Amino acid sequence: MFFRFRVWYVYRKKIKNISTLRRNEIRKILPNLTGTIREHKSYLKNILGFSVNILWIKTYTSISGKVSPLYIPEDIYYLEIEPRLNNYSLARSYSDKNFYERFFTESKDLFVTSLIRRINGIYYDSDFNPLTEEKISSIIRLDEKHIIKPSIDSGGGKGVLVIEFNKGNNLNESHSLMSIFNSFSDNFVLQNFIRQNTFFSQFNLSSVNTIRLLTYRSVVNNEVSVIQGVLRIGKAGSHVDNQASGGVACGFDLDTGKLNDYVSDKYGNVYASFNNIDLREIRIIPDLDTMKKIAKSIASIYDFFRLISFDFCVDEDNRIKIIELNTKNHEINFYQFNNGPLFGKHTDEILKYCSKRKKSFVLDYEI
Repeated sequence: MFFRFRVWYVYRKKIKNISTLRRNEIRKILPNLTGTIREHKSYLKNILGFSVNILWIKTYTSISGKVSPLYIPEDIYYLEIEPRLNNYSLARSYSDKNFYERFFTESKDLFVTSLIRRINGIYYDSDFNPLTEEKISSIIRLDEKHIIKPSIDSGGGKGVLVIEFNKGNNLNESHSLMSIFNSFSDNFVLQNFIRQNTFFSQFNLSSVNTIRLLTYRSVVNNEVSVIQGVLRIGKAGSHVDNQASGGVACGFDLDTGKLNDYVSDKYGNVYASFNNIDLREIRIIPDLDTMKKIAKSIASIYDFFRLISFDFCVDEDNRIKIIELNTKNHEINFYQFNNGPLFGKHTDEILKYCSKRKKSFVLDYEI
């Protein structure tokens, strides 16, 4: 109960802050939203048995412009929905970046190649052969840019470090390199920095700008659908595209790939241009159908998780790559800020399923 109260308090404070920033926009739409809000409250209360904070639907609607009673408040999502659709006790293992190639041997080329892995404190090469410290320095090309990141829990760009060995760092001695490695946890990956194709690099040269797709495996027939998608763009000078690091998200039509004419940040601020790119110009995401096909194929065999989010990029040789996939803590606000209700036509079946199923619950701690 104490845990639930703390989570509720955190999200209550969060939406209060966001809605305050959008006070004027909310006032404009409120006269036409009264009936929808009433339906929204009644709908979620009848199925889940919980009262909802209507600041969420007000805020989502004021940004997306889409009026619907089917918006999912963020606190309801994390407390009542995700823990029932996904098995939290297995989530960290199945999203460990070091094991993608082992889980998906036939499609391992889809994933960004890891030059060096550290798994539970032990070093391995790309093919999982053990490495000595002497061999590690011989693998890395000093004229290349590299990225190091935790293989577990690197959400929001947390712990991601880009190193240019030939620019000031001059980390050409193994002990210097090892000092960087030792500053990370026992589980990380080192990869070559991805150079994007021209479509994605136009939004920001310094970061890898990604397509985030959310898949849902139906509780009714186990059919996998791609239900949400956004283009994530990093701010100028940043190496990551996460909203937590100053990036923005742009929604798009899942059928046509046409981008919205605005982006939003984590605070609900809306911009018609970002990094000097005018989002009002018509842009179509290339290779979206292929990304959707890949996401659906992988999600179909992740039996313990009904919700999976994928981060795709396209490199300078126009090869589609999966940077990571996530099995828990799916960011949901940027979907609803940009595209409308999170689950769309699947909302009813999901909520009814969650109203009857026990939630998974895991306490992670180290001593």
